[in-house]
Amino acid sequence: MRRSRLPVIAALAAAALFALGSGPARAALFDDEEARKAIVELRERVRQNDDASKARQAELVQANAQLAQQIDQLRRSLLDLNNQLESLRGDLAKLRGSDEQLARDVAELQRRQRDVGQT
Repeated sequence: MRRSRLPVIAALAAAALFALGSGPARAALFDDEEARKAIVELRERVRQNDDASKARQAELVQANAQLAQQIDQLRRSLLDLNNQLESLRGDLAKLRGSDEQLARDVAELQRRQRDVGQT
């Protein structure tokens, strides 16, 4: 009878060892699967962040180009206004010169009138 129990005990011991040994192996497989999923999720997040970053960079490049165009337009407008201002200053100087000449002419005429009136 002892001999008949020996294979049963050996089978039970092997089953117990297998059960004990397969637990960590199954946990390791489960951990590996979770790690793979986490890696896939991280890769997806990185890809999404990269896509968002590229889209934002494209928006910034476009905005920068628009701002550069506006700056050029404002610079041209400023130069035009500066030229107009210089022209107006020249006209004002001419008008002041004419005003001074007219004032001298009036003073001369008044002096002549006094001279004629006194004579």
